[in-house]
Amino acid sequence: MRRGVMVLGLGAAALGALLTPHALAQTELATGPFTANQIEAGRKVYTARCASCHQANLAGQGDAFALAGSQFLAGWGNRTTRDLYNLIQSSMPKNEPGSLDDQSTANLTAFILHENGAKPGPMGGMPGIGNRLTFTQSKA
Repeated sequence: MRRGVMVLGLGAAALGALLTPHALAQTELATGPFTANQIEAGRKVYTARCASCHQANLAGQGDAFALAGSQFLAGWGNRTTRDLYNLIQSSMPKNEPGSLDDQSTANLTAFILHENGAKPGPMGGMPGIGNRLTFTQSKA
C-alpha cells in the first residue's frame, strides 16, 4: 500500500510539473502588453474618436466592425497586437485616417484588448509587441 501511495504521489507531482508551464502560459497570454492607465486613456480616446461609428459598447454598426465579442475575436484570433495597432494607426478614425498619435493609438489598442478580456500587465509599450491575440472567454 505504501508503494501505491508513493507512486500516486510521484504521478501527481509529475502531472503538476507538466501542467505548471501550461498554467503559466495561459496567464501570460491573458496579460496584455499594456497598463491599467493605458486602458483608461484608451477609453477616453475611444469615446471621443471611435464610439460614433463603432458604438459605445464596441458592437459596431454598418461599415464599422465590432471591436469586442465573438465577431472581433473570430476575425483577430490569428493576428498580433502589433497588427491591431498598425491597422488603427493607419486607417482610423475613418474620417481622419492616421490622425491618432502613437500614444493614443497604443492606449486605444489597450482599451480594445481589455474589452475583449485581456488583463493589464506591469509594463506598457505595446507598439513593439507582437503577441498573438489570445483571450479568455469571459472578462472578469
